[in-house]
Amino acid sequence: MLKNNWNRKKVILLIVSTITVCIFIFSAVVLKDRRIHSGISIEGIDVSRLDYNTAHQRLEVAVDKMNPTKKVVLAFGDNVWEYGFADIGISYMIKGAIEEAYSIGRKGNIFSRLYSIVKTRFKKEQIFLRVSYDKSAMINILGNIKKEVDRQEKNAVVKFENGEITILKHEMGKKLDLNKNLDVWASNLEQKNFTSIDLIVEEVEPQVWETDINDIKDVMGSFSTRFNPEDANRSYNIKLACSKINDILLMPGQDFSMNESLGPRTTANGYKEAPVIFKNELVKGTGGGVCQVTTTLYNAVLLSKLKVLERVHHSMPLGYIDMGRDATIAENYIDFRFRNSNDYPIALFSRVQGNELKVFILGKNKEKGKRVVLKSQVVEKYEPQGEEVEYSDEMFVNEREIIRQPKSGYKVLLYRETYGADGELINREKISEDVYAPVKAKVKVGKIAVREEYGPFDEFGIFGKLY
Repeated sequence: MLKNNWNRKKVILLIVSTITVCIFIFSAVVLKDRRIHSGISIEGIDVSRLDYNTAHQRLEVAVDKMNPTKKVVLAFGDNVWEYGFADIGISYMIKGAIEEAYSIGRKGNIFSRLYSIVKTRFKKEQIFLRVSYDKSAMINILGNIKKEVDRQEKNAVVKFENGEITILKHEMGKKLDLNKNLDVWASNLEQKNFTSIDLIVEEVEPQVWETDINDIKDVMGSFSTRFNPEDANRSYNIKLACSKINDILLMPGQDFSMNESLGPRTTANGYKEAPVIFKNELVKGTGGGVCQVTTTLYNAVLLSKLKVLERVHHSMPLGYIDMGRDATIAENYIDFRFRNSNDYPIALFSRVQGNELKVFILGKNKEKGKRVVLKSQVVEKYEPQGEEVEYSDEMFVNEREIIRQPKSGYKVLLYRETYGADGELINREKISEDVYAPVKAKVKVGKIAVREEYGPFDEFGIFGKLY
């Protein structure tokens, strides 16, 4: 019995020893092998038992077959852009894939390494090639394409020439989103997808469509005033101010500000020095003449029956317009504002021809067949009392110079009347009640004392005889 047990132990010991020797020999052979272990493929190419150089050569051949043209294609509509791999720095990361394959069975202790090698023989291991690319080159390419593709949207516009109203259609814009397209392109490259890429181009809508303004068909109201073309600076300012309120579109409910439209009345903004009213006198100031443009617009607004939000009359009557129908502005504290109080858009146009300034308001004329008239009515007159005296050290006491003539003051009512086609008055409404204060005469008188037979005092207070 003991002998049989001993024999059994010897057999087991022999088997274990044999297995150990075999494992040792297998390990010595396998672990020292400098080639890629069996059961490993890269991108579907079997690289089992291949050394680095051979695996590299085989993969290069396979990669060439994957994309023989070595081109990428970008497309939008009928436009196509082709770029070679070299333009974008595209390359397959063969070296990294081989290094990954070679590392299998070569990490950890001897037992984990052997387990990995045996497992790979039976279960197989698939490694995928990664693609590298030059992102900055792709950004430059997309940037150049963007310049070709992008198109600024265009609003529908109203044109008014020779009394004719025309509507120019709107145009949709196009905008290539650089970041979105870069992400899609990079994702395709990482997936080794080299099929044509349709670029993402967004359509940009304009703010004003043709359907928004096709109700503008009529001249709602217009008004003109005349100016002296020989006053070069004032004429220049009038033309400049006209250009700043020309071709302006106001949607329903939108407000207009004269100060905002004209901008600062400075030389830097193009305005020149010309007479302006200051404290009841004409003095030189930058932007003289813009009030005449404001007044002309104000009358066109009244004739068009738009809602006036802010209006201030001048301190004294003007020569180019009836009292009660003028409007002044002063930067930062006096403005002329009105609102498009209609349920349809309107457009402003201004023209200067010769010495005539004319403002048109276009829209849908609800007063067609009717006549709208503005009438000023003086209800009170105020005569100036006394005079304003200014003393001069350079004039004799008996000398007197008139600097400013006296001006009467007035209380003026403005009415808007609407007449039918038959000439019958349909409606009369009071628009404003203005008071123009009277202006005293301004005189300059001397302070130097004189006597009949003697001259003025000299510097010592002694009379000098007159000869």
